[in-house]
Amino acid sequence: GLLPDEAPLNAGATLCVEPGWQLIAQADVVLAVGTEMADTDYWRERLPLNGELLRLDIDPRKFNDFYPCSVALHGDARATLDALLQALPPTPAEAGAAIHAVADLRQALQNGQGPLQQIHRSILQRIAAELPEHGFIASDMTQLAYSGNYLYPTRATRSWLHPTGYGTLGYGLPAGIGAKLGAPERPGLVLVGDGGFLYTVQELATAVEELRSPLVVLLWNNDALGQIRDDMLDLNIEPIGVLPRNPDFAALARAFGCSVSQPASLDELQQELREGFARNGVTLIELKHACAR
Repeated sequence: GLLPDEAPLNAGATLCVEPGWQLIAQADVVLAVGTEMADTDYWRERLPLNGELLRLDIDPRKFNDFYPCSVALHGDARATLDALLQALPPTPAEAGAAIHAVADLRQALQNGQGPLQQIHRSILQRIAAELPEHGFIASDMTQLAYSGNYLYPTRATRSWLHPTGYGTLGYGLPAGIGAKLGAPERPGLVLVGDGGFLYTVQELATAVEELRSPLVVLLWNNDALGQIRDDMLDLNIEPIGVLPRNPDFAALARAFGCSVSQPASLDELQQELREGFARNGVTLIELKHACAR
């Protein structure tokens, strides 16, 4: 949300996929602002940084951690960036090569989606079509959100809340409730998988008791801790403890007092999202993997 999604120099949150790694490897200088540069940001142990690294952070301990920097800027991000902008020439340098590089990255993302990511993209497109521009998404640790981190067209700042860094399962619902209490006028969507949902599903009680404006909980239910299962399979490890015995989520949500729907197609999903964002209170939409194909 820092830049419009369509801005020609905005490469988005693509440092978690191969095209993003290739792009940053070409950089002569990298300015990292207020980021711990964790491996859960990038889905690899280390970024291929070949250029000079400058770090701007309010925490001086970050300057010589896993990514030691050549220049350390200690201070508040906004104030320091304002000072840097004042010191830069008023006319920016020619950006044609960078614009072409970002365009190539976007094309690579478009062409490089696997079958699962294509399903995710279709769901995210339906969400984008219905979530009001001033709405927000609080996402949990789920494969749909991992794709959304770099595919979802966020249209405003502070609109995509994700537990980058620690990668906390169960974050989505409490974060969504907190965002609604802080900005009740903003429609909200919680994006959560079945595994992560079980960590904090009891907070539906808090949501129903406290919220009087729309909060939609979109449950992506593939009856698995899907990413961990897939990682095990990729390493020829027999999946253990990643296929939980799920409850009847629809009945559970009704017991808490939520409105509930279980769409059987993407068209039905979009309709249920539209109705959920127009309904005061909490709506649970349970989407099964097979219904999104």
